[in-house]
Amino acid sequence: DSCSKGGSSLRSVSFTDHNPVALRYCSRNIQEVSASLCFELQKLQVFALDWNERPLPNSGKYHTVIACDCAYHHDQVESLGQALKSLLHKDEGSTIHLFGPSNRSALLELLQYLRVDLNMLVQLETLDMDRCRLRPRYATSTWKHADITACDALTQSRPEFLHVRATRRDNQIKGVSNTISDLD
Repeated sequence: DSCSKGGSSLRSVSFTDHNPVALRYCSRNIQEVSASLCFELQKLQVFALDWNERPLPNSGKYHTVIACDCAYHHDQVESLGQALKSLLHKDEGSTIHLFGPSNRSALLELLQYLRVDLNMLVQLETLDMDRCRLRPRYATSTWKHADITACDALTQSRPEFLHVRATRRDNQIKGVSNTISDLD
């Protein structure tokens, strides 16, 4: 376990959302798991992020930006793309990792915007996933206390998800692998 081997090399981790309810849940979850974390709780921050705000809080601070399933609306593609690039540190190797369903047209538009308008190097990797919608097996079970082993699958599917890796064209590192396994 990495905690017993000297802890994490993370300098900081920030969680963002625009929805105040999601931010409260995130803060609460961090507090609940703080005893098992391998780094100081002070290195974790939760804050509201509005893609349209300029300048963005913590602009140019992050060596890795991870965004999952956030490209929904075509009218937000430009703001999202600019926000992602703005948060990215200018150091060599700083990378944006986007994840989302391959059939979402706003995500595909975002990839084009990153490539063409923001002049970023964009690489794709397809991820195979098992997706299950669950329900408690017994009517008396509640989601708050349901054990995943005591659930039945309502539906199962194998959606195709994309892992998008975007870097500044002027900061490319030669010979670096571009796969999901690089994210430890």
